[in-house]
Amino acid sequence: MKIVMTLMGKGGVGKSVASLIMAQYLSSKNEKLVCVDTDGVNFTFSRYEQLGALDRNVLSNEGERADLTKIDSLFNDLLENPDFQDKTVLIDNGASSFVPIRGYLMQSGVLDMDLDITILVPLMAGESAESTIQGAVDLLSDIGPKAKYVVIENQRDGIVPFTKTKIEKLFKDSGTYLGSVVIPQIDPKSLIGADYATAVENCLLFSDIDATDKLKIMSKSRLKQFYQKIFAQLEAIGV
Repeated sequence: MKIVMTLMGKGGVGKSVASLIMAQYLSSKNEKLVCVDTDGVNFTFSRYEQLGALDRNVLSNEGERADLTKIDSLFNDLLENPDFQDKTVLIDNGASSFVPIRGYLMQSGVLDMDLDITILVPLMAGESAESTIQGAVDLLSDIGPKAKYVVIENQRDGIVPFTKTKIEKLFKDSGTYLGSVVIPQIDPKSLIGADYATAVENCLLFSDIDATDKLKIMSKSRLKQFYQKIFAQLEAIGV
């Protein structure tokens, strides 16, 4: 089983965006996909009915932090389901579950099983830069080479301070770093900004673009080019 999950303790840095892009990329390659939404706050995956995401809120009953027993139950269900064994499981996690899931990965033994685990690590510029970089350092320190890593450079707030930095070197030194993928900044006032907003508002995925009547032909062309450039980056690093 291949497991891909997005992990970062800072909210609003594009975790769900990264998960959605990965879901669309894997779907475009006709991979058998199981999407899991553990974010008990935003439920982004669940909004896209096309993905058929499993809704598995791992937050405690108080709704403040993730519950380790719920996380354990999720992994038991995934690993014991015979229908999932030849599929890629894509898990979208919220900020509140970062520390508990990181801890679960360390103590549960799941990293020592015969699983192909890739962690998507979003980084941002601006006010979120320091928090996301620290989150990346914590992941590398705790999990090390027991997982693969893909850094998602979310340029929403500017160029991410990653390339040719000590942080990039830390990832490369892990020995399991696949590479980084840039999600370019989108000006909401631009044509592609309006196109993207329409797609998000209507929960349109890459596979929906050609058939939808919510977009005109030029908008469809711009959106397909936007996604295809990101998909090309993912293809290049061998995700």
